[in-house]
Amino acid sequence: MRKVHFARSVRGVGPAESTGKSFTRCCPGGMRFACAPALSRRPTNPRVTNLSGIFPPVTLSRPYQNRAVRRIGHRGAKGHAPENTIAGFQKAIDLGCDGVETDVWLTEDGRLVISHDPPGPDASLGLDEVLDFCRGKLELNVELKCVASEKRARQTGARVTEMLATRADPDVYVSSFWWGALEGSRSAGPAVRRAFLFSDSPERRALLESARAAGLWALHPNRTYVTPELVRDAHGAGFVVNAWTVNEPREIAQFDKWGVDGIMSDYPERVPRG
Repeated sequence: MRKVHFARSVRGVGPAESTGKSFTRCCPGGMRFACAPALSRRPTNPRVTNLSGIFPPVTLSRPYQNRAVRRIGHRGAKGHAPENTIAGFQKAIDLGCDGVETDVWLTEDGRLVISHDPPGPDASLGLDEVLDFCRGKLELNVELKCVASEKRARQTGARVTEMLATRADPDVYVSSFWWGALEGSRSAGPAVRRAFLFSDSPERRALLESARAAGLWALHPNRTYVTPELVRDAHGAGFVVNAWTVNEPREIAQFDKWGVDGIMSDYPERVPRG
């Protein structure tokens, strides 16, 4: 089976964010295929059904599947407190979150700074401070951020993962739209869990094949592209599925019914507790 690589972003935070239109994948030999965004929640390829028999299951580091959906605060608890701040992470604890998502950038002077957008000169909250605060209280999903540089994405993934590997906190993992960031992370610390973020409709079999080849732990689809078939086949292949950013109670209930493992929300108190 040929390894499939997702195409690199050329100007955005990741493949989907760079264009907003399509998710492209590349195969060795120069062939390129593009999958247009889904217009509904139906699978993009009706010939692809249950893939659980194709991929041997991987051993999960935590018993995520077949349990209550995890309540994950988006950028702390964005609907209630300033995003990506210690106050926001504390609010997530107050709201009974299992975990939080945050964003990290590698600055030109070598710091790992917390910010959703490219950090300005006044950005001061460092990844180490967030790790210290969350340790033993919250699971932490660290999104690896970058703009228009595959090399920088790889460096960011490596630098963050070196820190995480040294700290050896089992409740921290990384995620990214950038394939290079995940590759850099894998090289620096293979034991650190990694998740692929996407906001488009990649063909499901290629997605799972590539995730398997890259040794990923989880898939993080945007809420628009979550389907029961995706959840079923990702679970069959041994992957965790965490959806973002889900704020509507009706949609949260639907994803819970479909078996999504974790839901990232600006209003995490809306995610039911088991």
